[in-house]
Amino acid sequence: LEIISAESPISQTRAFAVLAENILGAVVRYGADGGPVFISRSAGNLLGCRTFELDGAGLFERVHVMDRPAYRKAISDAANGTRASTIELRLRRDDAEPGAGARYIWVEFALAPLEGEDATGSSNDVLAVLRDVSVRKDAEQEVEAARKQAEDASEAKSRFLATIGHELRTPLNAIVGFSDMMSEGIGGTLSPTHTEYAGHISRSGHHLLDVVNMLLDMSKIEAGKFEVHAELFAPQALVEPCLQMVENLARDRAVAIDAAVPEKLPQIMGDERACRQILINLLSNAVKFSHDGGSVALAMRRQGKMLAISVSDSGIGMRPETVERIVVSEQGLGTTICVLLPLEGPLGAGKSSATIEHLYATKRDSDEDKWLQDEKRSAAK
Repeated sequence: LEIISAESPISQTRAFAVLAENILGAVVRYGADGGPVFISRSAGNLLGCRTFELDGAGLFERVHVMDRPAYRKAISDAANGTRASTIELRLRRDDAEPGAGARYIWVEFALAPLEGEDATGSSNDVLAVLRDVSVRKDAEQEVEAARKQAEDASEAKSRFLATIGHELRTPLNAIVGFSDMMSEGIGGTLSPTHTEYAGHISRSGHHLLDVVNMLLDMSKIEAGKFEVHAELFAPQALVEPCLQMVENLARDRAVAIDAAVPEKLPQIMGDERACRQILINLLSNAVKFSHDGGSVALAMRRQGKMLAISVSDSGIGMRPETVERIVVSEQGLGTTICVLLPLEGPLGAGKSSATIEHLYATKRDSDEDKWLQDEKRSAAK
């Protein structure tokens, strides 16, 4: 640089041109007035034209009309500043094929001020290095389009679920209401068999209503507004309704379901509807993937401060890569899935530990009272 600065202005200009053409690639130098004073031949190659066509206002006229204000501002900021900056603009490129017309490409302008030898405080010349970034911009636009399409599909799905949910509620409420009326004998006395059937209809209808509510909850989950409605309930009360929901499927496959659930389990603080759906999913999957004539085992037990729910089958099992992620299984010999639920409920359920303690104290029976005292003694140790 010292050698160049010691030479004449003509020598400096020639040295700059050689440097620009052979090292830097597409280069444009702007004068203090913002107009180009030097344009490398590679800039013409970049835009598919002869270099002299970019002289004067030629380069500016190739900038997309929507990008021209940003183009002018970027050069002005660089000329009056001291730091380099980068801007991406659309420029018209002449295609080589005759009659193909023109198209716009994305070009990155890396701008840097060139301070003069005497610091007068006036505008500096600006050096711009041009680079074609069309491939990257096209990829970004494709990603953005895919993201927009995914968001639109998600929104459409949420609207669909909400519409279906509201449409199903009315007939389901009628089914539940009339089955309850039949069970109460409003339409006449029912035989024991019919009473049993009416009870099944009512329970299934209530469960379907819960499923509909879960469909609506999915929309809330996607919107980040889902709330867990936690309350104390007896986990063993989940078993019978869930078994009834899968009994027809099990009967068709001749699959026997064995439930090993103690009569006395500590009450759990949780969303009963969600827990019931978890158990139904586990049981229905176990039956579905069992061999005809196979067996499914359901077990519940307290495990420290957790409730352990396990469902085992002797079905087809899972692939090793799946087993590594979620469950205990051996391909061809069945699967065991265990779910651990905190007895004191999920964090953020809207209840403090003192409130949960009060609920336990008021609703547990004598066995649960003993269990809680033992738990406290263990914690104290």
